[in-house]
Amino acid sequence: MRDAPIEQLHDQKRISESQYQAAEKFRIHWFHSGLAGRVGNMFSGVVGWGNTSFNTLFGPEDACHHSTQIRLAWDVLGKVQDARELVYGIVWLERSLVDAGTLLGWRGAPQARVAAITQLRAALDLLADLWGIGVKRS
Repeated sequence: MRDAPIEQLHDQKRISESQYQAAEKFRIHWFHSGLAGRVGNMFSGVVGWGNTSFNTLFGPEDACHHSTQIRLAWDVLGKVQDARELVYGIVWLERSLVDAGTLLGWRGAPQARVAAITQLRAALDLLADLWGIGVKRS
């Protein structure tokens, strides 16, 4: 049995604790929003909510809360090129860094891996900031 890529990155200390917590929170919101299995693969072109009747996808209050959090995350990630695809691909679909980097246009495993981890860290930092992860409260 193997760990998911995000767990491997965390165990190898290639992402910070707050980046890992942001990834976990994204995964939890994605699952509980009801999007798991409903929205097609982001890498095949579904990268936004533009034409989706967002309010009709979810019924229960908890699913609505989680879908709202995903929408907020999606808006924040949309400000950085490829952030949505990386977070969705690595955190939810459990793509390897090499696969994710290759799908974003990087040639060769070393370049794809470095580009994916660099961009993934930045994207997870955005989510950590959004959700107040790693922020000390006084």
